[in-house]
Amino acid sequence: MPCVGAARSSPRGGGPSAARRGGARLVAALLVAAGCGRIEGTHDRAPRKGTGRLVAGAASVEIAPVPGYPMGGHALESRVGLGTWTPLFARALYVEDASGEPLVMVVVDLWAVSAGLADEVAERLREDADLVHVGRENLLLSATHTHHGPGNFASNRVYNQHASNLPGFDPILFDYVADRIVEAVTAAAATAEPARIVKHSGRLGGIARNRSFEAFARNPEAAGLLDENAMLPPCREEAPGPPEACRAVDPTARVLVVESTERKVPLAVVAQFSMHPTAMPNHTEIYHGDVFGMAADRLERRWRKDQPAVSPTVLLVNGPEGDVSPNWTVQGPGETRRLAEELADGLADVVEGPEEGEVTGPFVPHHTVVRLAGRVVETDAGILRTARRPLAGRSQVVGAEDGPTVFRNLGWHEGMALPEGHEAMPGHGRKLPVVWAPLTQVALPPGAVPETVPLTLVEAAGMTFATLPGEFTTILGRRIRREVQRRTGTPALLLGLGGEYLGYFTTPEAYDAQHYEGASMMYGRDAGHVVLHDVVARLDEARGRAERPHGRFSYAPGRIRRFGLHVDRVARRLLDGVEDRARTQLEAPDLPSATFTVIPPAWPAVPDAGRALPRIELVDDAGRVVDAPHDAHACVVTQAAEDGWSYTCFLVDAAYEGYRLRLRTPEAGERCSTPIRAGQAVRTGPC
Repeated sequence: MPCVGAARSSPRGGGPSAARRGGARLVAALLVAAGCGRIEGTHDRAPRKGTGRLVAGAASVEIAPVPGYPMGGHALESRVGLGTWTPLFARALYVEDASGEPLVMVVVDLWAVSAGLADEVAERLREDADLVHVGRENLLLSATHTHHGPGNFASNRVYNQHASNLPGFDPILFDYVADRIVEAVTAAAATAEPARIVKHSGRLGGIARNRSFEAFARNPEAAGLLDENAMLPPCREEAPGPPEACRAVDPTARVLVVESTERKVPLAVVAQFSMHPTAMPNHTEIYHGDVFGMAADRLERRWRKDQPAVSPTVLLVNGPEGDVSPNWTVQGPGETRRLAEELADGLADVVEGPEEGEVTGPFVPHHTVVRLAGRVVETDAGILRTARRPLAGRSQVVGAEDGPTVFRNLGWHEGMALPEGHEAMPGHGRKLPVVWAPLTQVALPPGAVPETVPLTLVEAAGMTFATLPGEFTTILGRRIRREVQRRTGTPALLLGLGGEYLGYFTTPEAYDAQHYEGASMMYGRDAGHVVLHDVVARLDEARGRAERPHGRFSYAPGRIRRFGLHVDRVARRLLDGVEDRARTQLEAPDLPSATFTVIPPAWPAVPDAGRALPRIELVDDAGRVVDAPHDAHACVVTQAAEDGWSYTCFLVDAAYEGYRLRLRTPEAGERCSTPIRAGQAVRTGPC
């Protein structure tokens, strides 16, 4: 059977239906049988007349799949997700200017998004008669970069093969994630009302640190940035790296408050901060949103508590975070919660600070796909050249300074490079290949690594938005932001891990150090500056007029593999001792647990607005939901049988002892525990 599209074009008009989703899943099932896949569709839109004023709406939808998916971000050292600690969300903001031009921003709790996913979401949005005017150029889709969400849904082979610990592309997961994102955007658009967008900014010290200080220090701007940040607190002595690493970051939080002009309440808060949200270690086996997920939850709860009738959606957007880690001492739940609290408190202070103007229409979108492989670009500063073929450096496989891999046991380390004057392959400078360079053609065959990346920019009065197709380092992000502001006269909000993922991008100076980040830059020393050049070129060439994509899109994500927990020997092996491991990972060894046995989830055709995992809540004796943080409890699958799955749920936060756990599933309704108290047996039964 030949390869066919995992995502196909559908007739325009009418909202997404169960039949539409069922058809896509049938195609996905056929792909599983065929062992091949392709994601394809068209770029199209139908502009409509606006309302004459700016309107906005926001919504969030949970996107975690059933247990059993490899988690993306930690590569070979990832684990399979066997439960949930905090929900994973797609949080969407829909804004439309007075002329009807939309700006759609979506932040997902995933390790990355790929170009094929963004294209597919844009195409599916146009199946809604009310969203036919939303084109790919209007969509800013980015990931928080949690390393504890599912992998294996990329639209290219290299990251389906290597981003998690198991290779393969799961089209059912791809379809599910795309549907959930579309659902969030559709819900956000449906609630749109007259609004204003207010800018705030502030500096948050002590939360992030530069994990690659030696490479950072090679940049000529390094000393100036350290001087700018001299008033920030240094890193603690017990933290990895030098004390000044906490000043080698961009500490600025850029915040937009979207406020209803009629009801005078916040609808959404967009907060951009640059940091890897990786405060939990790679061996964790439970889905969660890490620092960003917890911080967003805390902010939403804070505003909900202050104004019970208001529930603003918080979109925590990552930025140029390639060399920036959370300022943890030892990775784990304690540090994750501490950092989330500090980030939430800092962002709340920024929101309560002075206004710095408004973002208004008209929105002018630019979207283009630029080539990275084999480029020669003439600039005022000289000629930029990228490599024709991608190449991974040896320092990539040893991991970052604060995240070493088992390859360090071989004596490998960051900074491994060829002698001066040697070049592994043209364009790659002193990069020392993981293996002999010609063998990379076997490891990375043509088409496995994207040769192009999309760039999406939206100009507005008061702000310019731009996606970064990967993990850009602090100084490279600073250079891009400076050039955007110089050309537009407005500050830039850079969405890291936006629209595509093609690894790391550094400055040429940092690249020469061949630390983890530079060794991970697939197309060589100048690739980061080529992206900078292309961002500037888009602004210069299309200033004041929209650039819209046209034609078809097509991606080859690689070999199909079906994930998700099945009743087999693999599941039994994975689940053996999982409760004890989860308690250790979440530092909750002594708190009592409650075990619920429910009907297995009907994956992927899950009802309840696409929820794949059971809903876990803390309730009082009267059955009222306690407004506890999402990270107060966790659940893991401890048994998977044909007639039922057993979920073992336990408190992670002892402050909530005395309440009951309630588990709700679309298939089996509600089950409740007796009050959870240390030292007492906990039983479960009908609520």
